[in-house]
Amino acid sequence: MAFDPATDDPELLRTVIQLLRLSALTAADSKDRDGIHTADARIAEALGMLGKIDDIKKVAGSLRQNAGKIEQQSDDVRTALTHLLSQAQAALSVAAEAAHDAALKSGMHPL
Repeated sequence: MAFDPATDDPELLRTVIQLLRLSALTAADSKDRDGIHTADARIAEALGMLGKIDDIKKVAGSLRQNAGKIEQQSDDVRTALTHLLSQAQAALSVAAEAAHDAALKSGMHPL
């Protein structure tokens, strides 16, 4: 922009400068608004993700509860199997001893 004080109107120059300043402020303000809109959008997105964390925590709690149930059932089955195997072992010992005694009474030598 060229200004000749001898021929140009100083008020026109002043008006042009004010318009340029206003234009620059408007451009800066729109950039700020874009940044604010972007920040608002990201905040809204982040708040939506917080709900997902709550869902994940619910699932994790359910998994912990079910893991406890699985562990308890496993312990119950182990206890029942140990008891059954002990009974079977005792029964086999009694049967083997009875067979051994019967063989001795009949005069046969046990192996």
